[in-house]
Amino acid sequence: ATTRPDTYAFTWNGKISRSDLDRVVSVLEVEMQSHTSVRLLGRIEHVGGIELSALKNPALLRAKLLGARKVERYALVGDARWLAAYARTVSWLSGIPMRHFPMNREHEAWAWVEAQPAVRSHGARGWGVTRDNTIH
Repeated sequence: ATTRPDTYAFTWNGKISRSDLDRVVSVLEVEMQSHTSVRLLGRIEHVGGIELSALKNPALLRAKLLGARKVERYALVGDARWLAAYARTVSWLSGIPMRHFPMNREHEAWAWVEAQPAVRSHGARGWGVTRDNTIH
């Protein structure tokens, strides 16, 4: 949750399980259907992979197709070297405006999506996700 009703943030920190992906996809699918457009901010702290079973979820494909029409802006925050090239490539292939921001410029990513975190917690970097990866 963020300060904009059409903007959502998430953190990727470790390996994504099927239940993680199911939870995120179900929320985003409902939200994308209820808004004309949405904005996303993803903080990529550590990519530990994705369980193969998570990719077999038919809702994932539906959410991706819906996202291609509904995502207005997508900010990726992270220091991995490949993120900038990934953002450029996905933006070019999908037409979704996607930009990369290093961790030390996360505030610029929030400004670009024109939102701020709505939930403060003691989680990763203090917003939206608790230490046990509970998504708010």
